Amino acid sequence: MKRLFTGIYLPYGIRERLSNLCYGIPGINWVSEENFHITLKFIGEVEEEKLFDISDSLSEIKFTPFTITIRGVGSFQGKPNQILWAGVQESEELINLFNQIEKVLGQHEIPKEKRRYSPHITLGRAKGINQKKLDEYMFTNHDFSILESVPINNFQIFSSVLKPKGPVYTIEREYDMIG
Repeated sequence: MKRLFTGIYLPYGIRERLSNLCYGIPGINWVSEENFHITLKFIGEVEEEKLFDISDSLSEIKFTPFTITIRGVGSFQGKPNQILWAGVQESEELINLFNQIEKVLGQHEIPKEKRRYSPHITLGRAKGINQKKLDEYMFTNHDFSILESVPINNFQIFSSVLKPKGPVYTIEREYDMIG
């Protein structure tokens, strides 16, 4: 069994800039620079043979390259963890990619998302952090922006192994865009 998700692995320079946001709040498990990505769709635990079928089906998705803008920081309040994130501006192309992936995965009995897709880059996870420190962090970094558009030319299917120091992601397959 492999724990899988689809996502967009970000270029090195972008990951490096995002890592500059990962500081200053005790109790946060910051995401390591090599793990920064935009999750498209969490798939879950899948048998190895089903991975091959899913992987082949995802290769049928066709669309042209596009760009994204990374702007702002925020947090999702959840149980048991609070997620700190950098925002990804929604675009028609990104939503189209998400919808195509949802459709393909639905053919493999992967349930559709119940929540509205909210593109973001997870920076860190926390349990019971100091709210004052979090508020200061948000105030300091609220206008974070990567000024240039980030080119998106492919997406990936990742496996995820949960370790005590955080997840380890492995790219299982990459899908280049047509265009």
